[in-house]
Amino acid sequence: MMTTAEKLTALRRAMTQRGLAAYLVPTDDFHASEYVGDYFKAREYLSGFTGSAGTLLILPSRALLWTDGRYFLQAESQLAGSGIELMRSGEPDVPTLERFLLAELEDGSLLGFDARTVNTALARRLGNKLRTKHIRFAGDEDLVDALWPDRPPLSAAPVWELGIEYAGEARADKLARVRAAMADEGADAFVVTALDELAWLLDLRGNDVACTPVFLGFLLLTKEDAVLCARAGAVGEEVKASLAADGVRLADYEGIYGLVRALPRGTRVLLDGTTANYRLTQSVPDDAETLDRPSPIVPMKAAFDKRYASRLDGDNVKDCATRWDMVEALREDIRRFKTDNECDRIVVIWAASTEIYVPVDEQIHGSLAALEAAMKANDTEHVAPSMCYAYAALAEGAPFIMGAPNTTVDIPAMWEMAEKTKMPIAGKDFKTGQTLVKSGFAPIIGTRCLGLSGWFSTNILGNRDGLVLDEPANFHTKEVSKLSTLESILVPENQPDLYTNYYHKVRINYYPPRNDDKEGWDNIDIFGWMGYPMQIKINFLCRDSILAAPLLLDLVLLSDLAARKGRYGTQRFLSFFLKAPMHDYTKGEEPVNHLYQQYTMLKNAIREMGGYEADEEID
Repeated sequence: MMTTAEKLTALRRAMTQRGLAAYLVPTDDFHASEYVGDYFKAREYLSGFTGSAGTLLILPSRALLWTDGRYFLQAESQLAGSGIELMRSGEPDVPTLERFLLAELEDGSLLGFDARTVNTALARRLGNKLRTKHIRFAGDEDLVDALWPDRPPLSAAPVWELGIEYAGEARADKLARVRAAMADEGADAFVVTALDELAWLLDLRGNDVACTPVFLGFLLLTKEDAVLCARAGAVGEEVKASLAADGVRLADYEGIYGLVRALPRGTRVLLDGTTANYRLTQSVPDDAETLDRPSPIVPMKAAFDKRYASRLDGDNVKDCATRWDMVEALREDIRRFKTDNECDRIVVIWAASTEIYVPVDEQIHGSLAALEAAMKANDTEHVAPSMCYAYAALAEGAPFIMGAPNTTVDIPAMWEMAEKTKMPIAGKDFKTGQTLVKSGFAPIIGTRCLGLSGWFSTNILGNRDGLVLDEPANFHTKEVSKLSTLESILVPENQPDLYTNYYHKVRINYYPPRNDDKEGWDNIDIFGWMGYPMQIKINFLCRDSILAAPLLLDLVLLSDLAARKGRYGTQRFLSFFLKAPMHDYTKGEEPVNHLYQQYTMLKNAIREMGGYEADEEID
């Protein structure tokens, strides 16, 4: 058996014969899968490092392996004595792969790799970075294959069909939906490259990757045709016939490159560069157009716990053993998104569902150390999934905004995290409909010294928000948010004759026919001079998403501005956009819910961040 040093020596000989200045060996298979079959473990074979993430770079006189913090100890142990240097990704003074190559390679050098195992997003990042030194790629050959005499064969395990009782949707319907998404993107063809997407779309499963029920394959989908490129012998006659009935024909696994090269002139080809390998992208004809965009099939897997939103369900979720693992998985998502999209800065905003109410527990939520310990101990009662998102965002240097009424960042532990990371946080609950009306109309009652006997608010809505809030435990979270508005605007202590013991009630009812339309009724009982009773009725019929989308954009832009201007911690000036403004309740601070006072705070903050003096007083 060859030692690591002998393998690297043999690889360097092959590099010299081909004029390569460096050779790159990533962890990926031909589909950028997180877990790969034994055939694709070339990096492991060369280096001896068995972690699931890592990139090996071989130079004429050096070899280096980049991996993340999950594997520092393991890599240090497994690389000991191999001559391979460990590059601890994300650590201070550790350059990224791109920066290292730019510094080390000479002008006009040739960088080699197997283009089938390098995803397009990485290849393009490298190309953009190395262009200034005219460094070229040589991606036509797998140099490791000749050095690996007992390499495991490329898997061709039998493919089987998942029944409709498990799939939940017919293959033909899924294909129709994806074709509709292609049309929305203006694409004539779509190459499905991610194995989990392929398995979902075709209702097929396999055993080509351990503990992952997927099979090796590509799908070339056009408006009229669908070609599954799979391993010879993997698809039996019964499955083949079932596919044919839905208009899907078979071709050889490696035949995908020829099929793409043969696409007609002017074809607009949709590829997801994060999973499409570089050889596939390079196979698109020069007279066709590549649309490198996110796949229309599956979004990122969610950090989800059904106990926190019992009316929702889905299988596109992360499989995490602990809340701390959930945090680490989300941090990796953020890093990957930032890298893949070449972002300098990002902001994370929660536009997801309302979780069940999590009361603040001083023992868990009172300090950052206690919260981290609870995450590591997998305290699922006190640590909601949204807290993992917030922690991950702040840890990755991203401001976080809570757009639902969840407790999440409204706890001392998260305030401490925001101070530690010097990141802005804001929350909570987008103020779009009834509470917007309430925070704007209540000041009218207050400034005219009209008394309040009661304010009854009811809503009907039919989207998933309504479905979630139809669960009493989730509604309670929203109720706490909505009920907090009046009490800080019409304050009993300031005007006891007018605002003592008024009745305030909020109701939300799920009514599916409304879909995304939301209707709110406010029935307000007031009294005037000599206690004379009067009534005000407000009916607001609105479209939730239309009201929320501009708020989301404003909150993201302003949070990013705050971060760039060195502001961190709770951003009270953003309360203008939020139902239940965050405040330091541990010190008796009262929130500002008065819409016009919030607007003054917003304008003053923007002026200050622009280098001007705040020029308005809060009345």
